[in-house]
Formats: sequence, structure tokens, C-alpha cells
Amino acid sequence: MLNIETVKSDISKWIIETLSEAHPAFEGMPPCPFAKRALMEEKIEIILADEVTDFENTEALLAQGNDVIAYVYDPEEINPEELTGLALAYNKQYPDLVFLEDHPAEVEKVQDFICNQGQYACIFGAMRSGVLNAREYLKGTDYYKNWDEKYKQTVWSR
Repeated sequence: MLNIETVKSDISKWIIETLSEAHPAFEGMPPCPFAKRALMEEKIEIILADEVTDFENTEALLAQGNDVIAYVYDPEEINPEELTGLALAYNKQYPDLVFLEDHPAEVEKVQDFICNQGQYACIFGAMRSGVLNAREYLKGTDYYKNWDEKYKQTVWSR
């Protein structure tokens, strides 16, 4: 069973040490240029997914000022296909939200940079409008220049 304090610490460390450091694969930008600020402003809510049966509270949690809700699973208890299926189902069920999955067994790479958290299976929920605004901003830079076209389209299709 996952420990919420350990999970929060591990995800915070990933955000600070991995997602917030500039990298050549993203043309000198951080892999997730917005994550560190959200973490520092305490706008990321981390929830153990085995404590919820539906993500219906995501919109309410986001309305309370959170930028991202991270639902965290033990990767031994959910496989990548099941996790993707959940994310796709929630994207259809909640059209104002975006759900993106991350499973350590399904490596997501941009050039030599591995984007995955690596320890946990996660579904990240956010307001669709915020995600679309961030994507549009990044499209105006060279951020996506080194992304594999298939991976880029998969992420953008959500």
C-alpha cells in the first residue's frame, strides 16, 4: 500500500529535479515549464487513487484553486492499458477537463529525456482551458521541435 507522504515527497522531487530543469530536448526549456510554480504555490493536489472510485470531484478540487490533481496508483495494481483506458474514459466523461496518464512501464521520451515519473502510475487532471492555453503558448516556441510526431499527436489529442 502506498504512503501518501512518501508519494507527495517523491512526486515533488520529480517535479523539482526532473520536470523543472532546462533540457536540450525541449530547446533549453524545462520538460514541464509550469509544474514547479504550481508546486511552490501548493496548487497540485495529490490523491491516492485507491481512495477514490470516480474522479467526479476533480472539477471541484480544481475550482478550489488547484492547477493539477494527481491521482496516484501502485503500478503493480494497474497496467498501462488499464490506466490509459481510465484516462480516455474520464476525458470523455468530463469534457471540461483533461486527464493524462503516466505509467512507469510505458516509457515516454523526447529524444533522450524520459518524461515519466518512474515510480508510480498516475493520472493527472487539469482544466482543459488551462492545458490548451499552455499548449498554445508552447507552440509559439521551439518546445515541441524535438518531439516524435506520434507522441506529440497523442498528447495533443487529449
